[in-house]
Amino acid sequence: MKVKAIKRSSVRKKDAEFIVEIEGLAGLYMLDITYDLGGWNYFTGEKNGRGYFLNVKPVEIGDGPHFTSVSFMMFSGYSTFLEGAKRYAKKKFMELVDKYMPVEGEELAPEFNGLLAAVVEKNREAA
Repeated sequence: MKVKAIKRSSVRKKDAEFIVEIEGLAGLYMLDITYDLGGWNYFTGEKNGRGYFLNVKPVEIGDGPHFTSVSFMMFSGYSTFLEGAKRYAKKKFMELVDKYMPVEGEELAPEFNGLLAAVVEKNREAA
């Protein structure tokens, strides 16, 4: 899938977020690259690995008179484990951000394509 426009992006210590518009799809999607400590997931009852993850979820941007908000529906997105890490490393995180960062007019990384297709299908069924 091709990135039509990047509406907002931010890279913080352990999280990189990109809100994008995708050609041929309605709405906006947040693409995340994150580091997670892992452990038990209380919602699924499963154990998550420690390391780097890709996340995709549909979002809406609201513009108020003095602020801008980003809202999303709980459990409307998907996540996939990229690679394990015993601890956070800024160098490794930035390598992953450079590799997976969306670029306007270019195709998304295959890992994001699979997640995005699953999110679109999941939310189509819910509507």
